[in-house]
Amino acid sequence: MAGMKFIFLVLFSYLLGSVPAFWLTGGRGRQLFSRRMPLYYTVGIKRSLAMTGVDFCKGFLACLIGLIVAGWGGACLAAIAVNVGAVFPLFNGFQQTGSTVSTATAAGALLVLSPWLLLAGLFTFVFALFVTQYLSLSAVLSTLTVLILVIVFPPVWFVFLAIVLLGIGVLYLSWESVLRFVKGREPVFPIRRWIR
Repeated sequence: MAGMKFIFLVLFSYLLGSVPAFWLTGGRGRQLFSRRMPLYYTVGIKRSLAMTGVDFCKGFLACLIGLIVAGWGGACLAAIAVNVGAVFPLFNGFQQTGSTVSTATAAGALLVLSPWLLLAGLFTFVFALFVTQYLSLSAVLSTLTVLILVIVFPPVWFVFLAIVLLGIGVLYLSWESVLRFVKGREPVFPIRRWIR
């Protein structure tokens, strides 16, 4: 009986992650986004912020339901399943999505798994974004911060494992963005201009 609970939880989390944020923010049809450009260049800043918020909420909701239904083990399984669903969505023919989706979904799950790590990662992201004005570099630096902190202050082993897997997934999916940054092709995110 307990095994079935975990199977349904993983399936639910995967399907929740598979629902495209584009649909949930009013988009119609099957829009495929270029993985060569950041999301905000493809759909605009307002839509990209809404989509990122939806992906964050999907990660949070799946992980919270996992925690309520099956404890910390369920939360960890739900966090990984919702991220896999977001990255390889059923409703998009299992085509891999970009790093923005994975980063936002993992951050939502991290709010349940370790709010303090999320806060440290968010602080690093905002600081790095303000200093460098590069989204991909900021996401990588915040992910590395979370991974270092989870190693220095390890939680229970299965929460540790879930956070490390999510972090490795975000770093892997950010690889193209990092290469764009190294080659000087990563567009600047004009956060300083908006703050003034």
